[in-house]
Amino acid sequence: MALNENPSLANQSAPVKKFKCLRCKKDTFKSAIGLAKHQDALGHHNVVCPVCNKEFGTEKGRDDHQRSSHDRRRVSRKKKKAVPNLVTPAQGSSAQQEEQQGNQQVQQQEQRQHEHKQQQQQVQLLMDKGVKKTAMAFSHTSSTTLHDHVENTEPVSGFLNEVRLYYNGNFFMTLTPAEQELVYADLLTKCHSLVRLHKQGYTMSSLAQSDQVNSKKATIARCHFLETPVLNLYGARRAVVIDCEMVQVRRWQREVAFLSAVDFLTGEVLINNYVRPSGKVTDWTTRISGITPAAMAEAVARGQALDGWQSARQELYKYIDSQTILIGHSLNSDLDVLGIYHSRVVDSVILASEAVFGYSSAFKRLYGLKTLSEVFLKLQIQSDNHPHVCLEDTLATRDVVLSFLRNPEGLEVWAGNAKAKYDAEQKQREARRRQKKNEKAKIAAKQQQATAKQLSTSCGPQGNASLLLLSEESSDIEGYDQYDDSETLRWEDIAEACGWPHPDTGYDPWSD
Repeated sequence: MALNENPSLANQSAPVKKFKCLRCKKDTFKSAIGLAKHQDALGHHNVVCPVCNKEFGTEKGRDDHQRSSHDRRRVSRKKKKAVPNLVTPAQGSSAQQEEQQGNQQVQQQEQRQHEHKQQQQQVQLLMDKGVKKTAMAFSHTSSTTLHDHVENTEPVSGFLNEVRLYYNGNFFMTLTPAEQELVYADLLTKCHSLVRLHKQGYTMSSLAQSDQVNSKKATIARCHFLETPVLNLYGARRAVVIDCEMVQVRRWQREVAFLSAVDFLTGEVLINNYVRPSGKVTDWTTRISGITPAAMAEAVARGQALDGWQSARQELYKYIDSQTILIGHSLNSDLDVLGIYHSRVVDSVILASEAVFGYSSAFKRLYGLKTLSEVFLKLQIQSDNHPHVCLEDTLATRDVVLSFLRNPEGLEVWAGNAKAKYDAEQKQREARRRQKKNEKAKIAAKQQQATAKQLSTSCGPQGNASLLLLSEESSDIEGYDQYDDSETLRWEDIAEACGWPHPDTGYDPWSD
C-alpha cells in the first residue's frame, strides 16, 4: 500500500537529522551550526585519522583505530604477498587486478603514515633542542562564520587551525596537538621563582606567617589553606588558566563569587560557575564583577552554584595537582580567595612587568589585563560601561600568555616603549614637584619680606630684633628645604599600602 493510502504513515513527519558531538556524546543538535558553536565554546573538536579521515572524539580513540584497522591491514597484506599465487588461470586476471589495487592502497597508506611520522619526529626534534622561540604558524585567513555573526575578513591572530574559540563576540586561539607540545615545553621555562612570587604577594606554605606580604588583607585564614594534591586521581591537566570574580564580605576582605577555569593547551572550559559566598555580602561590586544578588539567587535555586569557596577549591582540585602549571592575571588574588598554596605559576602581570623593568627589579608599575589584551590581541574586553565577564577574562589571559610565548620579539619591543614612557612620565612628575616646591619657596620669601618691612616701620628697634629672629628662622627653613623630596611620605604611598588603586597607574589587582 502506498504512503498516501495509509493515513497513519502519511501524517508522520520525516525524521529530523540530528548532529552529535563525538567528544561529550551530546546528540541534540539540530543543525551543523549549532554543533559548531558548541564545539567552539567548549573546545570539543573532533580528532581526524590521517589515513582514512575518520573523525573521533578523543586522541585515544583515533590511536586505537589506527592500531586496530590500518596497522593490522598492512601486516595482513604483507603476509598475503609472501603466499604463492594458487589461483586458477581463469581467475588470474581478476586476481591480479585486485592485488594491484590493494598494493596501491597499501602504498598510499604507508606514504601517509610515513609523512605523519616525519612530522612527529620534527616536533620531537625541536622539543629536544629546547627551542626558546616557539615555532607556531598564525593564520591570516577569514574567521570562522557563525550564526548571527558577520564574517571578519581582517587578519585574525590565531594558530593555524580551521576552528577558533569564539566567546562573547571575540575569537580566541586554538592549538594543534603538535603546537600544544611546543607551547607546554616553552611554558615550563616561564614558571616564576619563589622569590618573585613572594615579592608579588603570593601566599606560600614555605614561609612563616610573619613573612607574608599584606597578611592583614588575607580573606581566608592561613590555617584553612591547602596545598594542591600531589597526585590527582581524576587525571590532572598539564596547564590550567583560572580567574575569579569577587564580592566584599568584610572590610578589606573579599570572597570568591564566580570561578572560571580553562585548559590552557586545549581551550576546553573546565569550570564556569557561580560560587555562593559563605559570609554576609556587604558589597556585591556589581559594576566590576557583574554579579548581582538576583543572579546569585537564581544560580543557587537551579543548583548551578558551588556552595562556598571550599567547594570551589575542591572542584578545581579535580583538574589540577602539584605539577599543574596555573596561569592567571594577578593570580595571587585568585589563590587567596580559594585558599590554595601553589608554586608552579605563570602570571601574565609578572611576565609583562619583568619584560619592562627586568627580572630582578622591583615593579614600579603593573599592567592590567585590558591594556595587554588591547595591545597584544586587539581584543576589546572590560568595557567602561560593562562589568567583567569571568570566562572572557580567563580566555583573554590565556591568549595574552600565548602571545608572549609565540612572539617574544614583540613583547621586547613593547616593553622598551613602555619603559621609555614610564621614565618620561617620572621626569615630568619630578619636574612638576620641583616647580611646585620653588613656587612655595618664593611665596614664603615674599611673605617674610613683607612681614619684615612691616615690623621695621612700625616697631623701631624692637622690629629690628624681630627681623633678626625671622632671618634665623628663614635660614632654618632653607636648610630644611635641602632635604630630598623623595624621602617625604606622601598620601598616595599610604593609600597604596592600604589596598587602594595607585593614583598614577590607576591599577587595582582586585579588578582583574
